[in-house]
Amino acid sequence: MTIDSLRRVFMTGMSRVEYRAVTWNFDILRQIVWPRGTGAVLGPLVSAASVVSLIHYGFGLRLDSILVIFLNSYDRIVGLVLSWLEPSLKALLSWVAYRLDWDFVLYRHWRHVFVLLNLYFLGGARADFKDNSPVAWFRLCLGLSLGFAISVVVGVVPLAQKDLTTQFLVAFIPFFATSLNDIALRAWRATFSRVRESVRVKQPAMTWWQYFRPAFVGVLNRTVVAIVFILVGLRFPIVSELQSPGLALLGVLVLALAVQQLYLGLGDAKRIREEGETNLAAWMRSRGTLIGLRIFSVAFWVAFFLAVYVGEQLYQHS
Repeated sequence: MTIDSLRRVFMTGMSRVEYRAVTWNFDILRQIVWPRGTGAVLGPLVSAASVVSLIHYGFGLRLDSILVIFLNSYDRIVGLVLSWLEPSLKALLSWVAYRLDWDFVLYRHWRHVFVLLNLYFLGGARADFKDNSPVAWFRLCLGLSLGFAISVVVGVVPLAQKDLTTQFLVAFIPFFATSLNDIALRAWRATFSRVRESVRVKQPAMTWWQYFRPAFVGVLNRTVVAIVFILVGLRFPIVSELQSPGLALLGVLVLALAVQQLYLGLGDAKRIREEGETNLAAWMRSRGTLIGLRIFSVAFWVAFFLAVYVGEQLYQHS
């Protein structure tokens, strides 16, 4: 039974208000569980596989599990896709290590950080190309460059090392990458798209700083809150005693980011709403809402994979 058929069953005999409420609930459910389009479905599934792979590296899942067998196969596929890049990357790290007199080890989890960041960043670029946005090519190049650089930095940090500095970096660096992306995009828009956007919305053009300041302040606040949250979280025994506390805190930060994006979607909806369109319809197609729902879609499939793993372990020990 599909989501559409379930919706028809539940909406039989409902009033107009109830009909609209249930319609929006089912549309949100569809966006999270099984959105329209092959790419929209594969993106969260691939992201979820990479997230569970990171959980496997950080916390260690039982090797005899069917899920781990699947993850090993997925890891080999990702490694094969990125095999052309790793030799040059390791040579570069060896050169940097020699110059700095440090010892760098590129751990295998860098591949999955690379996959996740690029799916996150390039999803926005794909939407910009679809809307013929002038920022699309910049977002594409920025996402590829930032995703590669951050994944390499995280890749030299061991996920399961217990010292607080290492775990702080595990939690903070990937999350901070989203802030760098937002700041760079806002600066680009303030420089090249600000006047054009003011003409489109029929409002006076803002100065560069007036346009850039709200995003800068928002990212600065988000970064400070993330730093405080990580430092405080690592002090709690229930967190610090985990095998990879930084990875657990990063998961909480990403979910908080999803909630923030859904909230920002409310502001976007007012800006992009067309004549005759409802606020809810504009909110559903706003960029912030789509990003937030995509993150929750990944979280749903991660929970599904882990539930399968837990169920298998309970069955084996019953």
